[in-house]
Amino acid sequence: KMFARVSRIQEQLIHAWDVLSTMTPADYLAFRDALGQSSGFQSFQYRTLEYRLGNKNAALARVHKHNPPAHKMVTRALELPSLWDETLRLLNHGLTPLDIADRLKSLPQPLANRWYARDYYGSVSHNVRAVYQRYMGFYDANPAHLNPLPPVASARRTIDWMGGADRVLEKAAAAFRDGEYRWVAEIVNQVVFADPANDQARALQADALEQLGYQCENTTWRNAYLTGAQELGGGVKRVRGGQPPDLVRALTPSLFFSFLAVRLNSEAAASSPMTLNWHFPDLQQDYALTVRNGVLTHLADHRHAGPDAEVRMQKADLDRVGLGEISLEKALKDGLIQVSGDGGRVSELFLMLDRFEPGFNIVTPVV
Repeated sequence: KMFARVSRIQEQLIHAWDVLSTMTPADYLAFRDALGQSSGFQSFQYRTLEYRLGNKNAALARVHKHNPPAHKMVTRALELPSLWDETLRLLNHGLTPLDIADRLKSLPQPLANRWYARDYYGSVSHNVRAVYQRYMGFYDANPAHLNPLPPVASARRTIDWMGGADRVLEKAAAAFRDGEYRWVAEIVNQVVFADPANDQARALQADALEQLGYQCENTTWRNAYLTGAQELGGGVKRVRGGQPPDLVRALTPSLFFSFLAVRLNSEAAASSPMTLNWHFPDLQQDYALTVRNGVLTHLADHRHAGPDAEVRMQKADLDRVGLGEISLEKALKDGLIQVSGDGGRVSELFLMLDRFEPGFNIVTPVV
């Protein structure tokens, strides 16, 4: 319940900007004084949350001085240490994301001793790397990491230079017996990427990942470790079905076309520009679709003057096609989709869409 409440508070904070974005500063200032000390009870809770998230502007606490208990609570949040502060401090000393994650084993005191700040969900290690990336991106300033070899090529060369898989596995087995599970998982994964059919390597890495998972208080990391071990032992677990039907039906046509843009294979579409008009009579909405330079874009409430084809269909039938309940070809044959102009362009568009598998490799190379 606590996490749900925090999530809802953040949603309210974000959605508040939807209203404010429609106003000019003059519009807002015209009635701001009438709000007095803002919204009272909620405003100091929001300020407390803001401070804990890292936005520590002391001036923002002044407006709560009229309410001593609230001001005390806000000031206390302001003065508590945070991972944000510590990460930025170490970042400016030149430490890399992994260095910082290794240095900050836990939250600063007194937060570290509080039950709600334990790594039950998420972790200090994960979060400090996210703060680093927020400011610096993926690059840790080491030029050797600018353009490394892809994982499979790197693994093959690494294992070859280390004397071959048998020699690496012999040393890794000894390290496993000594409890060096992090190192075993890291180095044996190189053997697996170099030779995915090496059953001895797969078994040893699975054992190391299981041990890391069993020792992990953080549920998300434990799930990741054990999922990796499961893949090594039984292959990638394929997820049946596609998107939840309710989710697909809730998509507006605009969101549906945005999803098509993600699925469009840019290499296949690069030499196939097209323009389509899409009409939904049940919604009384028109959409102008454009494929150019391998990119699909759309405009709501617009129509192309001279499109390659005109498409007319009900939103419910679009949902059925999206859910795979009916193929595009059958929908065309049954008259659920009516096309005028070059109907082949519509079929061509759908043929250029990639299909995504919900289950994919995480600790073995993608074929």
